[in-house]
Amino acid sequence: MAHQEFVLLPENRENTITNPTLLLVEIPGATCERYRTLAKRAGFKILTANSGPMTRVVTQRSQPDLVLLSPFTGPEGASELARSIKENPKTMDIPVMILVDSDSSDPDMSMVYPTEACASATASDEDLVKTMRAVRNRRRRERVEPEPSSPLEGDLRDDTFPGVLEFLFTARKTGRIVILNGSRLPGHIYIEDGNVVHAQHARRSGIDAFDEMCFLTHGRFKFEPEFRSAQRTMSENGMQILLDSARRRDELARDRNRNGTRG
Repeated sequence: MAHQEFVLLPENRENTITNPTLLLVEIPGATCERYRTLAKRAGFKILTANSGPMTRVVTQRSQPDLVLLSPFTGPEGASELARSIKENPKTMDIPVMILVDSDSSDPDMSMVYPTEACASATASDEDLVKTMRAVRNRRRRERVEPEPSSPLEGDLRDDTFPGVLEFLFTARKTGRIVILNGSRLPGHIYIEDGNVVHAQHARRSGIDAFDEMCFLTHGRFKFEPEFRSAQRTMSENGMQILLDSARRRDELARDRNRNGTRG
């Protein structure tokens, strides 16, 4: 995954972060005093959270200049928590730093952790302070507020969902489609400029998940504008993949009818 891009603003007093804040996501049952001390040395004021839901709330409300995560942050893990921050349009431009067990110079690290920086938890105090300051000094990109709009939503039983998908694809929309149909976790289809970039439903991902959700007949759906996925399991033109999915469904139905006739 490519890191978030930032617009570097001119170095002047107006653009200098004079009172930067760092959100420290504390590890349950572990001491974070070392990271508190290092964050203060790096010039941050400290905010804290001790769970994934609290982290998301504090990040959105307080807009810290840096979020510092441990790889053992809560049951969902640091990577998933960072991903949820990056997928929310209200927090996606906030830098996230993850402390990892492995060497932060690993070239594949950016594919695993959707963040601006990774640092080894065993790094020296000096190196961690330098990394915090480097991320702090990276200017957050200029935020472009999306045009206000009501999310599209409806009932899958109405057989309108394929038509909604067609509209979103032809209008080159960006956002995520949330599917609620009784599964333990909601399904998601992420689109960018009308292209499908990621789909996830239960244990399926990519094209299999898209096919499974595309023609569901029970549950509800909702489109949330501007949400982006840090994962990339596909890269397909939305209309083309919708047509291909319909073709595969028709072929499957014909095969079932043929087998039923033979029986």
